[in-house]
Amino acid sequence: MKRILWGISLLVLIADSANAALISRLSGAAYYDDVLDITWTADANLAASNTFGVQGIVNSQMSWTTAQNWIAGMNAANYLGTNDWRLAMTVQPDAGCSNEYVPGQNYGFGCTGSEMGHLYHVDGISFSNPGPFSNIQNVRYYSDTEYAPSSATLAWTFRFDDGFQSRFSKGDLLSAWAVRSGDIAAVPEPGASWLLAMGFVALGAKLKRRVRGAATEA
Repeated sequence: MKRILWGISLLVLIADSANAALISRLSGAAYYDDVLDITWTADANLAASNTFGVQGIVNSQMSWTTAQNWIAGMNAANYLGTNDWRLAMTVQPDAGCSNEYVPGQNYGFGCTGSEMGHLYHVDGISFSNPGPFSNIQNVRYYSDTEYAPSSATLAWTFRFDDGFQSRFSKGDLLSAWAVRSGDIAAVPEPGASWLLAMGFVALGAKLKRRVRGAATEA
């Protein structure tokens, strides 16, 4: 019995490992980060193929205001069945950053507090190592977060070529990557579910044989 229980425990651990970090959703159209509890679109340059009718997008790049309009267009279209997409958030100040631009407003490398910074520095996703994502651009990406000292003109940005986080003009044409809070389709991965189910089937069969054996001896 101990061996059987150990085997089931092992199967549970395998199932849990299948749910680590970035998990495929909607047949690979999105990926869920189970650490930050957010879901990214799989296409990091979705605006190149779908503007959602928004004007002002030039070669898939846009101003910060146009990026907000693009997100609104996604939500109006109920993209992937949900209407709560947004740009990634940036923490300010971010204690993970290695240097500062002005007192209290961190910028630089190693910024793990922001959602894009976590994706780059913790999950290891970059322009040269896109992982399960497609079309990650070698340019700055707008954050949803405005730069507090100059919120009218500046917003936080992130680069996936070197992991640099900094404030940038809202009027410049940069890239946009949509994300949403929570899991877009909270269902078990087929592989993990199959392993767990097979483990319980094996346990049931083993116990049934033992019961039959005990009845025969009696």
